[in-house]
Amino acid sequence: MPMTSSSSGSSTESWDFSTTSSEDLEDLQLVVEPDVLDRCGKRIKCAFFSHSLQRNGANVYLLHLCSWLIDEFEVDLVSPKDGPMRADFEALGVNCSAISPSKENHRERQLLKQAQYTFVLCNTIMRAEVAVIAEEMGTPCVWVVHEAWPQDQFEYYAKEVFLMDHIDSALLHRAFSLCTRIIFPANVQKELYAGLYKDGAALCIYNGIPLDAIDEFVKSNTREEVRYAMGYEPDDFLIVQVGTVCNRKGQLYSAKAFVKLVEAGAHPNAKLLMVGARYIRDHEIKYIDEINAVVAKAGLQDRVKILDCQDDVFPFYLAADVVLQPSLNEVLPLCICEAMAFERPVIATRIDGIPEALDHHREGLLIPPADEVALKLAIKSLVDNEDERVRLGVNGRKRVQEQFSYRNMINQYKDFINNIVENDVRVQTPVRTPSTTRGFKQWEDTVTVLVDLDNTVVDWDKEFTKRWIAAGNPASDADVIKKRKRFEIEQNFNAQQTELVIKVIAQPGFYAQLEPFPKALWALQTMLQSGIDVKLVTSPHPCCRAQCTIEKYEWVAKHLGDEWFKRLIITADKTAVRGDILIDDKPAVVGSMKPQWKHVLFNASYNEKVTGKPRLTAWEDWERAVLPPSHHKIRRSFGA
Repeated sequence: MPMTSSSSGSSTESWDFSTTSSEDLEDLQLVVEPDVLDRCGKRIKCAFFSHSLQRNGANVYLLHLCSWLIDEFEVDLVSPKDGPMRADFEALGVNCSAISPSKENHRERQLLKQAQYTFVLCNTIMRAEVAVIAEEMGTPCVWVVHEAWPQDQFEYYAKEVFLMDHIDSALLHRAFSLCTRIIFPANVQKELYAGLYKDGAALCIYNGIPLDAIDEFVKSNTREEVRYAMGYEPDDFLIVQVGTVCNRKGQLYSAKAFVKLVEAGAHPNAKLLMVGARYIRDHEIKYIDEINAVVAKAGLQDRVKILDCQDDVFPFYLAADVVLQPSLNEVLPLCICEAMAFERPVIATRIDGIPEALDHHREGLLIPPADEVALKLAIKSLVDNEDERVRLGVNGRKRVQEQFSYRNMINQYKDFINNIVENDVRVQTPVRTPSTTRGFKQWEDTVTVLVDLDNTVVDWDKEFTKRWIAAGNPASDADVIKKRKRFEIEQNFNAQQTELVIKVIAQPGFYAQLEPFPKALWALQTMLQSGIDVKLVTSPHPCCRAQCTIEKYEWVAKHLGDEWFKRLIITADKTAVRGDILIDDKPAVVGSMKPQWKHVLFNASYNEKVTGKPRLTAWEDWERAVLPPSHHKIRRSFGA
């Protein structure tokens, strides 16, 4: 590990953290938290394989995922061809490239071999060939299947709907049989593809909606302003459908239902707006022509618009009175959740994963597919009832907050991906070795004491309180923090404050500037000198793992010295670390293994109701919690 001289020019050496390598970390006997390597010289590399760079739901999901990953991984995105969303990914720092798929897949295989990715993610069923290659080569692979293709129609959807010549039924069957990490955005897909994948291979993670971005847009824009920009009047009843204009999305039924609605005289100023025309596939162009023919026959060209795909769809949700999704084949489209996030009532077909997102007459209305009469009646029921539109919209927003939170999605993917990375690069905890006694009394068997840092050695709450109030929050919150009853700090505030809490924790310097509790440093040194094998075992905060890890090293260097680096273990799972005693403030420390250590609670307001565990209330009394009674005089030898 590179070192630098002190500013005074003396021979004192300090660690240069900016150039730390993964090999150096191994020398320090660190249990590597997967994303730590990002800031330590050797960035973890991963690759995303997408079926296109067109603007669609699957790629928007991928963009959301990249917005988290890019801070902790080096991300390559590989697509068969270019598209408008390339600029979005590159703005995040993602490396984009194009590799056309082929039957032989030579280029994909060569890329995986040369790049040595820690893991790859295949986005959509149409990257099945990469999933197969990765599994055959032993590269950890996550296959995210957004589609709902009936098993007996694999050939039809691959060849005729999506024009993917390199995909056939045999390839899809092989991909499902090989892959051990399949993610579905809806539970209904587990049933749809049942029998194709191995037991335990599939997991459902709902796609999340970035509510912060939506709320910011609503604060900065008014419904009247966005309507004016689109050419609509305040008293227009605007019916909106967002999504690729194609047969499976059912826009033709929206047009037919709208014609019947106008013929019934439902609303004199009713307008229909469909957003998402691409004009890149012949069957989609023909479908658009068919819609235009229906509209023209009814003489409603001035009341129906079809717009191309848009970079920003938020204005259309804000402008809408009702949002439609009369799909014929669908999993769980993002546009339904986005509309609900804007508190807009949704009318959708009762197919595939859609009923997992909304209940009939609770967040919206569900109708049979391919039924323009049912669609027209559903629209009319909302045209005539503004109170019902508001009620459905409010319920929809609550549903998104509960089920489709962006943070929930990211946290699930963090756990999933960190599991993969940890199994690939984790350095095992070293076998302990006895310390020298340095002339002080030692007992027969060396004891290993594992000590947590945050709110055990250092006063984490004090630093958080200072920064929280400095961020403009009321000073009275200091008492809330001091008396908090929940271990996770954000759970002591209301849900709307969660993002603010995370922002404070992620501030640069937070962990480096934590103050030690009274006598904590003395206790650590005393334990070590008395022959106890002391290890600092700490977990980086999930909102800033890399930054947190580096700052914990800086803290150790400042307060304990470089020689303690070999006693620092950073891990998300403390149960995997061997020891006799763990001193930790967390009420219950659980993980993947049955721990070998005894848990000693370091006293805190949120663990005061825990019984049946020994407790340490102050570091000057450490020996009472750690040592057998015959050794309780040790601390007197060190001038406590």
